[in-house]
Amino acid sequence: MEKRRIFVDMDGVLAIFNPEKSIEEIAVPGYFIDLEPMNEVVKAINLLIEANEQDIYILSAYLNDTAKQEKIDWLNKYLPAIEDSQMLFVPYGTDKSEYVLTATKQRSSRDILLDDFTFNLKNWHGIGVKLLNKINNTKRSWNGFVTNGNADAWTIYTSLKGISYATS
Repeated sequence: MEKRRIFVDMDGVLAIFNPEKSIEEIAVPGYFIDLEPMNEVVKAINLLIEANEQDIYILSAYLNDTAKQEKIDWLNKYLPAIEDSQMLFVPYGTDKSEYVLTATKQRSSRDILLDDFTFNLKNWHGIGVKLLNKINNTKRSWNGFVTNGNADAWTIYTSLKGISYATS
């Protein structure tokens, strides 16, 4: 059986995102490269990469070319095992599910998306997993799988691995 694909969002999942900033403020050069990592989530994703049981992709929206390059540089710093071909950057406002089909020429109901934004999860073609962080889930509108981004890396890792196997 081919490996399951796990797509991981960046803002609010791998990196601490400030929701109080305006679009204009986050479009300024230096914003994305300076985002602090969500250390335990980054460690968990590195554990998944090392286990080599799933194919890990980054799937993140970008506002402009500067933001896209800063996200690439950020990933090279914190997730150096992720190759360029595993980094998918979606123009801001584009449906992530549709973009995956366009970018990879395939889409599967087995694909997993780890994201903090319910809208992206509800539109996903496969299995959504909401990463709970300190700023989301205020409306409790997501009824699917969740993992706690404030947990330790091993807990996040085993949660994602368990969801992957339980839904195979």
